[in-house]
Amino acid sequence: MIVYDSIATHTALYPFVQSGRLGYIDASGRIALNPQFDISGDVRIAPVFRDGLAPVQTAGKWGYMNETGKVVIEPQFEEAGPFHEGLAPVSVGGRWGFSDSSGRIVIAPQFDGVGLFRKGRAAVNLDGKWGLIDRSGEYEIRPQFDGMTGVDWDTATQTDTGTQLGDSRESNVEAIGVRVGNKWGYIDPAGKFLINPKYDDAQGFHEGLAAVQLVGKWGFIDAAGNFEINPQFDEVGGFGSGLAPAKQNDLWGFVDRRGNWVAHPQFEDAFSFYSGLASVQSGNLRGYIGPSGSYVIDPRFDEAADFTDSLAAVCIGDQWGYIDRQGNYVMAPGK
Repeated sequence: MIVYDSIATHTALYPFVQSGRLGYIDASGRIALNPQFDISGDVRIAPVFRDGLAPVQTAGKWGYMNETGKVVIEPQFEEAGPFHEGLAPVSVGGRWGFSDSSGRIVIAPQFDGVGLFRKGRAAVNLDGKWGLIDRSGEYEIRPQFDGMTGVDWDTATQTDTGTQLGDSRESNVEAIGVRVGNKWGYIDPAGKFLINPKYDDAQGFHEGLAAVQLVGKWGFIDAAGNFEINPQFDEVGGFGSGLAPAKQNDLWGFVDRRGNWVAHPQFEDAFSFYSGLASVQSGNLRGYIGPSGSYVIDPRFDEAADFTDSLAAVCIGDQWGYIDRQGNYVMAPGK
C-alpha cells in the first residue's frame, strides 16, 4: 500500500472517499470525478494529482489517470508514486525506478528506495545506503550515506527541503542533510560537506533554517551551521510564514526566527504553517491559527490537515470533508 505524506494536491482536484471508493472534488466542492477508484483507507492515503496525473490502482496493479479520470498509463506497476518534475517513482519486481508521463521507464528499476526528483536530482537507496542520481539515472553522488533528508514523497508539504521566507516551502538552500553512522551533517549537491556530521538528528532547511538536535534538545541553524536559535526545545517542526512549531514541557507553541515565542506553549499538538495557516490541537479538537498566533478557525475538528491553496481536509469522527480558509465547508464530512 502506498502511504502519501499529505493529501494536499497543489491541483484543482482534492480526493474524497465515499462508500469505500475514491473520487475527487474541485475547489468549489463540486464532484469532478465520481467515486469509482480503488482505495484501501481514507483520504490520508489517497493518491494526489501532480503534473496532471495521479496514480490509480486496478486489480492490485498501479497505473496513472489524468484529471478527467481516463487511464493514460495502464496499471502495470507493483507500486507507484506521484509525478514531480515530469518523472514518477514506480516499482517493478520489488525494485524502484522512474517512469515518464507516457509510461516509458526512463530509469530502470534497480533501487531499494527512492525520493522524488527535485531540482533535477533524486535520492536513491541501494543496499541501505543513500545517494543522488540525475534525470538520466547517472549517479551524482554514489550511495554512501546512512540517512538523507528529503526522501519522503510529500510533494506539497515536503518537510525536508529548505526555503526562502514566505509560504512557499521550496528551497534555495543547496544543503542536504545526511547521516554518517549516528551523526548528521549537511552536504552540497556535489557531495562536499558544508557542515560536518555532529548532530544527533537533523531536518531539512525551511525558510533558510534547519532544525538540529544536540543532547536531546532541538534548535535551528543557518546554512553555515551557525545557531540562530540555540537547542532548547523537546520537539520542533519546520519554519513556514516566519514561524516554527516548538514543544516545551509537553505543550506546543510557535517561535519566530530569533526564538521568541509568538504563541506561547499551549497546544497539545501543532503542525507547521502552510498557505498562511497552521493546524493546532487544543484539548481533543483541532483548528487553525494565523501568523499572529490567534485562531482563524476555532478548534472543532477531530483531525485537521494542512491547507493547500484554498482547501484543507478535516475529520469529524471517522468522516472526512473539506473546508475553505474561512472555515466554511465546501464538502461536509460524510457527504
